[in-house]
Formats: sequence, C-alpha cells, structure tokens
Amino acid sequence: MIPDNIDLHLASSLSAASEAIRHEMDSLHGKRLLLIDTARRGEGRPLPDDEPLPMTEHGCRVEVVDIRGKSRAELESQLESVHGCVLLGGNTYVLMHAIRETEFARLLEDRASRGGEPFLVIGESAGALVMGESIAHAKFVDDPQAAPEVIEEGIGWVGSRVLPHVGCEKYGLGEKVEAIIAADDDPISFLQIHEEELASSWSEPMHQMACTAS
Repeated sequence: MIPDNIDLHLASSLSAASEAIRHEMDSLHGKRLLLIDTARRGEGRPLPDDEPLPMTEHGCRVEVVDIRGKSRAELESQLESVHGCVLLGGNTYVLMHAIRETEFARLLEDRASRGGEPFLVIGESAGALVMGESIAHAKFVDDPQAAPEVIEEGIGWVGSRVLPHVGCEKYGLGEKVEAIIAADDDPISFLQIHEEELASSWSEPMHQMACTAS
C-alpha cells in the first residue's frame, strides 16, 4: 500500500509522458527534486552532460544522486531538502538492490511522515517496476546479474506487478512486454503502463492506480 503523505506517479518514459505529467501535476514549477540515476548507471548510462536533465522542462530544480554506497545520514539530509524524488529507468535489479541496501523506501516513508505537503515520488520504467510486489518479470528485459545480489521482491507500494512500456515502439520493448504478458500465468495481475501514460495514486482507494494518457 502506498504510504501516507506520498504522492506516487509511475511512467514508462518521462519524455513520452511529458504532456500527461504537465496535465496532472501543474504545480511542479520551482519544486526541488532528487533524480535517482542508480538504475541508469547500472546499465552504464549516466545522464549525458550535454542534455537538459529530466524534469527541468517542468520548471523543477534537480540534483542527481546515485544512492549506492550512501549512508543513511547522507540520504536523509538530501531528502530533507527536497519536495520529492524521481527514480529513473535503467536496470531494475541494480536499483532494487540499492534500495534494499540503503533502506531507501523506508527513508522515503520517514521523510513523508514528517508532515507538510505530500512528498512526490515518480518512478520511471525500472523506477516504476520496483514499486510493485515483484520484479521477477524484469529478467526478460534486464540483466539480473548486473546487481551484486538478485532480489525479486519489489517495494510493494503497489499491490500488483508493474509492467511499463506497453506498446513501446523503440528498442523492441513493446514486443518483449507483449511476450511477458502472453507467457505469464496471471497476466491480469500486471499494472500495465503504456508509453505515454501516467499511472497515479490520486484515485480512491489509494492502492488502486488510475492511468492518464496525454
């Protein structure tokens, strides 16, 4: 279940869902966000120096952080100074291992529990996948061995398995996702997110997610 005072949004691609983000989150301008690039680095894809950083097109002020190896005190300090965080896409297993190692999900819950406006959490691709009950299906698109330890349990904030990139026309992802759905014993348990959709936690009850297209 999504913790109290956390405003959770899931996307396949921040760029593809840009209009949905703009439509559903019209108060982003000036927000300070942490960009968690751990999953990207797990694929050897750090954010390019010559391109605008994600979420800056919405007027956000961002700081890029790789949570691997960070102490609890370091992460608590960084979370205290921002309005939310974005877990970027990349290798799901590398991200999940880092979340478990640093107890990052608990730190997010603790940050949100201190009150004030809801703490924004956006998960993109791998960052969306880890919010579900299991990430085992990510093995069809990500290399589990890229992580120091293979963890298949997700954070569990969403009471289903999250499956982004439905209908994606790039990199053969859409075909891989369709194969995952076809081969699964319980495909109805997937929260499927299309490339331009935003799955958000404003619907009631809180554990149900509503998808919004651009």
